[in-house]
Amino acid sequence: MLTALAELALSLLRDLRHKPTVEVLEQVRDLFEAVERSETPAHLVSAVLHFVLHNTDENEQPTVIPWVSAIGPKTRNEAMRSIAQKLIDEGRQEGLQEGRQEGRQEGRQEGRQEGRQEGLQEGRQEGRQEGRAELVLKLLQLKFGTIGPAERAIVEAADLDALERYAERVLHAQSVAEVLG
Repeated sequence: MLTALAELALSLLRDLRHKPTVEVLEQVRDLFEAVERSETPAHLVSAVLHFVLHNTDENEQPTVIPWVSAIGPKTRNEAMRSIAQKLIDEGRQEGLQEGRQEGRQEGRQEGRQEGRQEGLQEGRQEGRQEGRAELVLKLLQLKFGTIGPAERAIVEAADLDALERYAERVLHAQSVAEVLG
């Protein structure tokens, strides 16, 4: 034969997910009262109430809490503990979700800002490089005449340091090969 607590737990497990909570509680009222009168340890009553409260719709909770509290002092005390724990759990979960959301948002903003900064820096770098390449090509053309496609490709592929060297060499070099060599 099962104890009142075991019968209560089985009934709740079987019915709570399929029926409104208050309807199920009315069906097991006698079991709740038997548990209240028994020497059932408080932590077991708390576990049952925790299950009930966590499987109750938000809009049913205002009627469930007074119903459970009316059973007796042991059940009322454990119900209050369970409610407090549920509220703490919900608050913690809400805080975690908000924290994650804020963290993601801050991360996105920082990422965008870093991306813009990097893009600006890369754009400036490329602009300087292209401008120097054009300058070197113009200087080579002015001093030596037409520049071949191979020499043009070398200049256009050069980094800023190489372009700086080419610009300095143009002044004293006797050929395009001497500038680019």
